[in-house]
Amino acid sequence: MIIDGKDVTVGMLIKFRTINGLDPNIISGYVIALCDYNVARVYSDVVKYHEEVKESNPTNNNIPDDAKTLSYFVVKNHEDIIESYAVEWVEPTTLEIVEIANDIIIKIYDVPDTETETILKLLRDNGYQALRIG
Repeated sequence: MIIDGKDVTVGMLIKFRTINGLDPNIISGYVIALCDYNVARVYSDVVKYHEEVKESNPTNNNIPDDAKTLSYFVVKNHEDIIESYAVEWVEPTTLEIVEIANDIIIKIYDVPDTETETILKLLRDNGYQALRIG
């Protein structure tokens, strides 16, 4: 299902191409955050990528000059590589929802702290995303 970049939410598995002419890859992964420039730059060199987007689209007046003004989402791919992409960099006809994740909260009681990592590792080793809260 093709969607608008503004409709991306945390937990979605998405795939898309960017308008960066120097990057022919199809990006695919789970959206783990929606953020601004200050967070996005932690995961990627968003200024460099933005310059590439502008250089490969010199006649596109819809691309803002400053990467700090863009809205970003952070994607974690199947190799656990985390990268940031601006909504404005996405080729609109390619942004597709592959899957919408369901969050399940599991509470496990009376487990020693030493066993917590074992439980989390078992879940992760079987393809689940898991984290400890509290």
